[in-house]
Amino acid sequence: MQNNQELPWDRGVRHGGLMDKSAMYGNLMLFKAVMDAHDIPFVFIFGAVLGLTRDKDLIDWDTDVDVFCDAEHHRKMFLVVEDLRAKGFDVPDKNKCPLHDHFFIRNGEKIEIWWFDRLGEEYVYDNSIRYPKRFFEKVEKVSFIGTDWLVPYNKEEFLTITYGDDWRIPNKNGSYILGRR
Repeated sequence: MQNNQELPWDRGVRHGGLMDKSAMYGNLMLFKAVMDAHDIPFVFIFGAVLGLTRDKDLIDWDTDVDVFCDAEHHRKMFLVVEDLRAKGFDVPDKNKCPLHDHFFIRNGEKIEIWWFDRLGEEYVYDNSIRYPKRFFEKVEKVSFIGTDWLVPYNKEEFLTITYGDDWRIPNKNGSYILGRR
């Protein structure tokens, strides 16, 4: 796809190749500082928690870092967007992006917030991806790049629900199950 036809959340993002981990580590530290300053907790999900659990690092070929946020904090995001733009992040216009996502792009690497709504005993993303609330009501900490980060409670079960029983085997062509059980 040519640049003028790219989706807003793909502009300026590395396409293919290996993750520039140095750039992503810097992005994550800035992102965490701003999210913490605005009291918006977030939890690593999908490939980020997979890499940190299995390899103790981000996955080389991952396309971004995905984080869970509870939709109750969504109203505070205009301050986060303002602060991250001031720190050099491209933040695509929310009106041109999927309803339940925010994207933060800097130095070719992207962080994506997946906004989940609490519905009964589950957290639900876009009425299609569901996880039991136990994964996010109580979370675990992992140490990474010199600081603590949050991951789902019982991350191994979370990874099994998300990727299947063979999540421990690296697979560049793997796919999500994404909590649809």
